Amino acid sequence: MNLPNRPIVGFTGTRAGMTAAQAETVRRLLRELRPAEFHHGDCVGADEQAHALAMRAGVRVIIHPPEYGRHRAWCLGAAAVLDVKPYMERNADIVAACSILIATPQQAGEIVRSGTWATVRRGRKADRLLHVVAPDGTVGDGRPVPGAVPKSEKRAGFTAAEVIEAWAALARALPTPEEAARNLKANFRRLYRLGLRTAVPAETWRVTTAKACFAVFVRGGVVVDSAPYGKPWAVGQTIDGLTAHVRSRGGTVERLG
Repeated sequence: MNLPNRPIVGFTGTRAGMTAAQAETVRRLLRELRPAEFHHGDCVGADEQAHALAMRAGVRVIIHPPEYGRHRAWCLGAAAVLDVKPYMERNADIVAACSILIATPQQAGEIVRSGTWATVRRGRKADRLLHVVAPDGTVGDGRPVPGAVPKSEKRAGFTAAEVIEAWAALARALPTPEEAARNLKANFRRLYRLGLRTAVPAETWRVTTAKACFAVFVRGGVVVDSAPYGKPWAVGQTIDGLTAHVRSRGGTVERLG
């Protein structure tokens, strides 16, 4: 039963849990919003913490449990527990059910490889009112910051041919193209499911260090992807900054093609 003029609030967070500042902000938002319902995904960590805050505030809680039960919190006292679903479908259901979405990511800035940020993007696309609570407790509206360079671009909408060409460029970049070809075969289906997010490189660079050799894809002077031996720290750096860092440690960085 929805109470008139009171919003339905959805929640998304990480298994790492909320910081004390995030938890205090969520508690304050629940007090200010006075939601008719509070929907969450019943995972350990932030969902579990938010459930306790909502129950303490007297809010009607609706649980959307995940199909994979290893990280399920099994929260008690909810008004309803819906059918289990895969993570992405369950997250979509939470967004569809709510008018306001509260998110408590681990990072202050948006990244791609994160279920929490993926749910924020889903909420943004559905035109939900967003309250993104940073680790320090400050609240943002979840909109991309104009001119900011994200840690990793959202790379959707490329054709299958463009994805294959990206991996072909990778094969040319690495000293063992046969291994890169095997990597393509093993990962193509996964890439397709993720929306063909592999960046089609404007430039391909080879990075060689004492421990690894990998390719980075550069667009607009910024590293937007690295594979298959790439390191997360490379993504988001300028190619000039990456080059200086690698060379200071005796490695090499060279542009290919």
